[in-house]
Amino acid sequence: MDVEITGIVLLTIIAEDKRWCNAVNEVSYTFRYAIDEAHVVTQHWEERRADIVHGSYSFLEPDGKVRVVEYQVSGKAGFRAVVTYRKPP
Repeated sequence: MDVEITGIVLLTIIAEDKRWCNAVNEVSYTFRYAIDEAHVVTQHWEERRADIVHGSYSFLEPDGKVRVVEYQVSGKAGFRAVVTYRKPP
């Protein structure tokens, strides 16, 4: 009888520990930077919440246009990006 009770207690502790690990593994972050100088115009920001990442980056093309890439990444849909161009500042 004592052996059975010990086994149940150990299973409960392991199950609770596993739930704690899953909660800790939820990742979220945000970062951004920008450079705006004579020949360098670039920016990048990104944010992750759970398993979805979205962000944007831009840079100055050799022809003088600014390329802007907005993207989203998720486990279900994969990587999706929209690229646009605009005149430099």
